[in-house]
Amino acid sequence: MTQQWNDFPIATDPSHPPAEVVEGHYVRVIATIHGLMTAWTAGPSRSFRVHVPLADRDPVRVTRTNPHTGRREAHLEPFTREDQDNLEGDINFGLREADIPDMPSGFDWYVLAPSHIHDGNALDDALREKNSTTDGLRASRIIDDLYNDLVADH
Repeated sequence: MTQQWNDFPIATDPSHPPAEVVEGHYVRVIATIHGLMTAWTAGPSRSFRVHVPLADRDPVRVTRTNPHTGRREAHLEPFTREDQDNLEGDINFGLREADIPDMPSGFDWYVLAPSHIHDGNALDDALREKNSTTDGLRASRIIDDLYNDLVADH
């Protein structure tokens, strides 16, 4: 049987990983194609998910040109279903290119990481070599090698 996203355990709070995962330090992956490829590589024993309702998502920075002044202006707007659908649609497109199934909607994903990796940005930086290709399948293989090397000492 092959791995599926529904195999990944669900936690109600990211600070309390489910019993099904390896004990250790977990960080939330960045909501990008590469972030979700990292969760997929980690697999259900080193990754979990937390459902996050739309109302609890961080607001989105929106930039528009003011028609009266011609100046660019930015403000924050609530994260919407359309925002989530667009974000997840882009991620799922990239996952499909790497032969990874579409992820379930509405979750944040957490992966096991060494203690010196404090957040998703630091994890992304540690896996920077993945940026050397635009090929989804190759990027997935690079992430697989880099992530497994990163947590090998755990």
